[in-house]
Formats: sequence, C-alpha cells, structure tokens
Amino acid sequence: MNLFSLYTIPTFLSAFLFLLVGLIVLFKSKSKKNGRLFFLMALVTAWWQTSWFILFNTANDALTRIIVRLGYFGIIFIPIVFFNFFVVYLQSLFELKSKKLDLAILIASYSLSLFFVFELFFSNNFINGYYVFPWGYYPKAGPFHIYYLIMLAVLAIRMLFVLLRAFLNTRAVNDTKHNQIKYFLIAQIFYNFACVDFITNYGYNIYPFGFAFILIFLFIIGYSIVSYRLMDIKLVLRSWSVYLTSLVLTLIPAFLFKYLVGIFLPTTSYGTDFVIIILALSIFPYFRDKVYRFANKYFFSSLYDANEVIARFSKNLSSTLESDRINKAIEDALSGALHPKALALFDYDDKTKLFNVKLNSNLKLASNSLEVGKNVLQKVFSASNVVILEDLAAGASKPGTWLKDFRNKLGIEVVVPLLIKDKLVGFLALGAKESGDAYNSEDVQFLSVIGTQLAMSLENSWLYEEARQFNVKLQKEVEKATKDLVQANSELKKLDEAKSEFISIASHQLRTPLTVIKGYVSMMIDGDFGEINLTVDENLHKVYESNERLIRLVEDLLNVSRIESGRLQFNYEPSTLTEVVDSVMEEMQGPANKKKLYLEYKKPETVPSQLLDKDKLRQVIINMIDNAIKYTKTGGVTVKINLSEDKKEVNFCVSDTGMGIRPEDLPNLFKKF
Repeated sequence: MNLFSLYTIPTFLSAFLFLLVGLIVLFKSKSKKNGRLFFLMALVTAWWQTSWFILFNTANDALTRIIVRLGYFGIIFIPIVFFNFFVVYLQSLFELKSKKLDLAILIASYSLSLFFVFELFFSNNFINGYYVFPWGYYPKAGPFHIYYLIMLAVLAIRMLFVLLRAFLNTRAVNDTKHNQIKYFLIAQIFYNFACVDFITNYGYNIYPFGFAFILIFLFIIGYSIVSYRLMDIKLVLRSWSVYLTSLVLTLIPAFLFKYLVGIFLPTTSYGTDFVIIILALSIFPYFRDKVYRFANKYFFSSLYDANEVIARFSKNLSSTLESDRINKAIEDALSGALHPKALALFDYDDKTKLFNVKLNSNLKLASNSLEVGKNVLQKVFSASNVVILEDLAAGASKPGTWLKDFRNKLGIEVVVPLLIKDKLVGFLALGAKESGDAYNSEDVQFLSVIGTQLAMSLENSWLYEEARQFNVKLQKEVEKATKDLVQANSELKKLDEAKSEFISIASHQLRTPLTVIKGYVSMMIDGDFGEINLTVDENLHKVYESNERLIRLVEDLLNVSRIESGRLQFNYEPSTLTEVVDSVMEEMQGPANKKKLYLEYKKPETVPSQLLDKDKLRQVIINMIDNAIKYTKTGGVTVKINLSEDKKEVNFCVSDTGMGIRPEDLPNLFKKF
C-alpha cells in the first residue's frame, strides 16, 4: 500500500477541503438549516473522495468489494442533497417560483435513492464488482446504474433551468443577487463536469479526474461567499482561505519531497513519513504568515471582524479618560483592521481656528496644525459622515477641490468627522490601504461607528481635563464665595424679618374691619335692624360664614408671623380634650347636616385633665373635622377620643368615608401654607 501517491493525493486533498469548508459553514452560517444542508452536501462529497482514496490504496479483494459499495453510498446522495440545498436555500434567497414542482422532484429523488441503496447492498444490479486499472481499482456499473444517471441528469437540468431563468430576471434588479446566481450557476456547471468519472464505471481506462471539477466548484463557491455574501460567512472564509492556502503550500513541497524519496529510496519505512510530517508542521507557520501578509496587501481588502474590533475599541475607550491611551486605542483598532499607510487625528481649537494634530502615524505634515476652514469641512460632512476623497468629482465645488488637494499632497484617502451634537470638533484622516484596495461600503460603515464612539470619548476626555483644571481654580474661589454667601445670608435674614413684620402688621389691620363686618352681620341676622325675609337671611348667613373663614385665615397669618418671629405665646390652663371637642362638635354639626352626612362622636366616660391651650387646640380640631366634612360626599365622619392602656396618653382621631389623602400629599400636611 502506497498511502500517498500521484493518484491518491488528489482524492485526499479534495475530501479534506470539502469537509473543512462544510464544517466552517455549519458552525458559522447564520441560518442553521442552510448550514446543515451545505455541510451534508460537503459531507457526501468528502465521503465519495475518501472512499476513492482508500480504494486506490487497497490491494485486498474482499476489502475492495466493500469499498466500491460504501463509496457509491455517498455518490447516490450527492445530486439529491445538492438539489435539496438548492430548493431550501436558493429558492428562498432568490425568491424563485415553482416550489411545488421542485418539492415533488425532491421527494421522488429521495424515494429513488432508497431503491438504489437497496440494490447497491443487496444485489449486483447497481454495482457489479470492480475493474482493475494500472492506477487502481474502480466500481463496475450494473444494469440499474443507468437509471441513476437519468435521475442525476433530471436534477442537473432542472437546477440549470431555474438558475438560468433567475440569472436573466435579476440582471437589472439586484446586482448582489445577480452575481450570487451567476457564480452558483458556474459552480454547478463545473460540479456537473465531474460526471466524467462515470465513463470509468463502464470500463474505460480513464483516471477519474472529476476531483478537479469539484475543487473548482469549491473555489467558486468560496469566492462568491467572500465577494458576494452567498452564505453570510464572508470573514470566516477569508480567514480560513489563508489557512487553507498555507496548508496547500506546505503540502506541495512535502509531497514532492516524498515523491523524490520514493524514487531514490524505494525501500523507505513509515519513519520517513513521520519525519516529513514533522518538517511540514515546522514550515506551516512560515507559509501562514507569508500568505496572511500577501492576502492582506494584495488580495483581500482586510481580514477583520468589524463587530469584534468595535467591541474591543469600545472596551478600551471606556476604561480611560487619558488622551494618550485613547490615541493608542485608535491606532491599534484602525491599523490592525484596515492597515492604512498613514493615520492621523486632528481636533479643532476654537481660539486659534486651527486643526491641531493629536495623533500622527506616517502622515507627512509640514507642521502640527492645519489651517482649514471649519465651515468647508462642515459642508462636506453634511452630505456624508465619512468622505472617501477618491469619490469626489473632478469639477467639484470649493470644498471638493480643497479635499482633492488634501489627498494629493498628504496622501489621505478617507476623512472621518468627529461630530458632537452636529458640531465638528475634529476628524480622522486615513491614508491608502496597504492592500491597495479602495475603501468599500463595509469599511465606511465601520469607520462611521468608530468615529461616533471616538467623538464621545474625546468629549469625555476634554471635559475631564476641563474639570481637573476647574477644580484648581475652584479652590482659589472657595474663600471668596464663602464670604459672599455669608453676606447674602445676612441680607436674606433681614428681608425675612421685614416680610414677617409686614404680615403681622397687615393681619392686624385686616382684623379690625373683619370684626366690624362680623358684628353688623350678626346684628342683622338677630333682627336688631328689623325683620328680614328668608332669602336675605340665607345670604346673610353665607356672608357671616365667609367672614368667619377670612377671620381664621387672618389669624393663621398672624400665627405664622408670630412663629417666625418667635413671638407665638401659649396660654395653658387645666382642661380636658373632651371639653374642647364637645364645643367643636356642636359647631360642626351644622355643616355636616347641610351635606346630609352623619357626624359620629365616640369618647370615653372620663378623660384626665391636662394643661392645654384650648384656643390653638380647638383650631387644630376644627381644621381636621372641617376638612373631613369638606371632602366627603356620602356617608359621614367619625370622631374618636381614646385613652392609652396606662391612661396617661389621650389620642384624637378623625376618620371619614371621603376621597382620602393621596400618599404623595402626606409629607406636605404639616408644612407652611
């Protein structure tokens, strides 16, 4: 057995690549269903190529008869799984019609495949032994094999027809989908060319070079994934393409070395193969680094994951307010992702009207500032938040002309504004990429997010610096401000005393006419000026009640002035709480009756005598009961006097069936006014 030879290496390589790409799509595709179908398609292809790799390495008759059948187990399902992936993924992606017809074809194909599998393992009608060729063994087609080829042709023609129709229909509608269909159509045609291997099943001594076509298929699919987002795993395949290319470059000299060793030393042992493997592993990192730099510079625009770079950039910015560390985060993020030849950060100084350099990497500047009109840049950035200078037309306006000079003189390709609330505070300038590629839409979107985050971070940094400087200045102003506050407080006290004095005087002056009004109205109600009719009597009572409320209000104002000036006096005398409440209940019964409310009074038989200011206590009790009656529409008010268990404390309680007091108003009950 010669494990690796010119005849076995192609099958091994194609099996490995298909399995690897299938696994990448399986784990990285956003659609798990589509990822599983693509992996299944890659798996059956890898099954086919792995079986042929084993078949070309065996010399045992019994094992050969098993391998030719096991290998064909994968071949049977290749076109069916391919068509299944086509129906489920491509039909939904390209919004193609005739889904019912394709579903019927798919069901019929799976049914036929079960029949072919039965014939494969339980008869010689599908595979009838094998041929012996100089390069190895190969399955011999049985009488039913032709029906499998017919099924394969139907599936291939159906896919070609639908894809060709979709290709023509999307030509003027959607460039991305049109290109996706184009490359999938080309890839399928090359995959169909692998059918040339079936000639060998009928006795023709032709080495099955179908592997070449399926590898072309794989590379076309890979290109469409990278360039046209076919499976939405563009970055993943970009990165893996570097590793795969590195692996191929490593295997080529390894196999060539083994081939030469086999010519000159035909009796070598497996120890030689082990040495070759160790050497291949040792040179793999060298090829990987070379391919990475080559791809980054000449092939792909950049090998970066925008979401990952942005997340890392945000984390670095959130951990610092220092300008040096912010500059380091900018350089690491943009140089590691886009690899620009030059990078610079400018901020705008309102005093000097200049853009000053805060970060410069390989940008050739005559000085550390640029004399650029802020309004000029503001006009350009009003149309786009990221400006690619190459896109500016030759006959552009003054801003465009200036930016073209900016590009030609300084080698700047992209300008990213730093805007805070639509105010330009600076900008990022990037030179051309090392790869030589133009900045694409993905790069623009990435730079837009970076610019927004950087603007906020720089604003925080500037505010932090201003706050630090302000604290130094604040220390010097504290003493002066404290003296001013003491003086202002003294003046406020004088004003407050004057206000209290005014309230006191005004209240005294108001009490005199109110007392006179009360006396005359009372005399009129009592009939001292002659009889009055019922209507006049009712209105006089209303005047009397309003005058009483006004007198109480004036008394409240007087109490406020007395409290604030410290002149409020309490007149304590021995009395009981029941004595005060009894007099109030008689007065409050009238208002309760008018509203048709019950006024219930509960008190103990005896209440201990205490020193009370009856007038002020009476005022509090009146306010509580009057408020309860005022905000109760139905039901009534209950007044209670309770004694504590030790009979040393007297509790007064008013409850009603009214609207109650809102919780948010409770804290304000005992505040002034």
